[in-house]
Amino acid sequence: MLIADCIPRRYVAVLLLATMLAACAGQDIDDIKQDATTVAFVQHGEVPLAFSTGVIDSGSFWATYGDSVSAKLGGNAAIDEMTEAGKEHQNAMREHNELVVDLMFDRHDLAATVNPTLLADLAALWELPFDPADVMVVPANSLFVDPRDDTLKGMRFDADLVLVIDVHEVRLTERFSAGSALASGVTLGANEKRLTIESPVDMRAFRRNEETGALDYVWGRRCGANYTSMQSAYPLDTLWKNPDKMEKVLDEARDRTITDCRKLLDSLETSKKHHR
Repeated sequence: MLIADCIPRRYVAVLLLATMLAACAGQDIDDIKQDATTVAFVQHGEVPLAFSTGVIDSGSFWATYGDSVSAKLGGNAAIDEMTEAGKEHQNAMREHNELVVDLMFDRHDLAATVNPTLLADLAALWELPFDPADVMVVPANSLFVDPRDDTLKGMRFDADLVLVIDVHEVRLTERFSAGSALASGVTLGANEKRLTIESPVDMRAFRRNEETGALDYVWGRRCGANYTSMQSAYPLDTLWKNPDKMEKVLDEARDRTITDCRKLLDSLETSKKHHR
C-alpha cells in the first residue's frame, strides 16, 4: 500500500494495516481483469516502506505480551504496572529503534531484489504479458490507499488495471523457538534476545471504476519471511557491531521472502485452475 508524500512516514504501518483489513481483496482474478485493455506494473520503492522493531528487550516483551499474561492470571497489579511501563518505554524508543534498524539495513538489496522478482511472478499468476522494461519504479511511500474509499492515491495512472508490489517493512524482532519462549517465561522477559528479521510483502491489484474513474483496491495478498521461519538470529549488540552478521540475516530474509511468496502464488495458481 502506498503512501503520499504529504503523510508522515510514522503513519505508514497504521494506514497499510487498516487498508488491508478494510478492503475487499478477495475478488476472482479472471473477473477483475475482464475487459481490461491496459495494465500497469508498479514497483513501489527500491527500499522497504518502513523500518520497525518488535520484541527486542524486556520493555518491548512486556509491551507485547503483558496484557495476555495478566489476563491469564485473572489480573495482576504488578504485571499490569510492568506492562504499562513497557508500553511507555516502547513508545519513547520507537523513532530511535526505527533509525537503528534503518542504519543496520544499510542499502541492502532485499527490497530491490524482492520487488521485481515477485512482480514478474505476480504477472504470471494473472496471465498478463510482462516486460521488465515496462515496470514503473516509484519512490517508497509515494503512493497510498485512501482508507475512506479504498482507492489508490498519490500518483495518476492511465491503465485499467494496476498491479503494485512493495516490501511493507523490515522488522527486527526476537526469533521464536521453544528455547526462547522458555527463557522468556523463566526470566520474565529479561533474557538476552536473539533477533531476526521479518519482511512482509504486499501484492495488490487496483481496477479502474468506470463510474468514478478512480482505481479501486480489489485484490491483495501478503507474504514474506517471519520470526518463526527465519533461522539466522543474533543479539542486538552483535548485529550492531558486526555488519556481516546483519547482512547474513537480511540475505536469509530476502531469500525466504521470495520462497514464501512463491509458495503463496503457486497455491493461488492451483486454486485458480480448480475453479475454472
